[in-house]
Amino acid sequence: MFLLWPFLTADAAAGLLAVIERHAQRVVYLSASGVDVDAEHQPTPIHQFHAELERAVQRTGLDWVFLRPASFASNNLGWAGLSRSALVWSAPPGRTRPGR
Repeated sequence: MFLLWPFLTADAAAGLLAVIERHAQRVVYLSASGVDVDAEHQPTPIHQFHAELERAVQRTGLDWVFLRPASFASNNLGWAGLSRSALVWSAPPGRTRPGR
């Protein structure tokens, strides 16, 4: 099951997570790289939102994984020329760019 969170608050998280618990065993949540797990209050509203959702997930009986992206989630126009060229993007050993 794949869900995209449609809100900018965690207010409805408990209800939605109760439904997810009936149908899944694990939640993989794409969070934010700047979330400070030890801080009650985060430095920005977006980080606060992600931290609140993480805490809501942790309160369930579900297994969970939080992904906190950094460079792969950037909107970097500087890479546009590279992606249009014949160059191959660097990848971890054993992996290649799809279609190459």
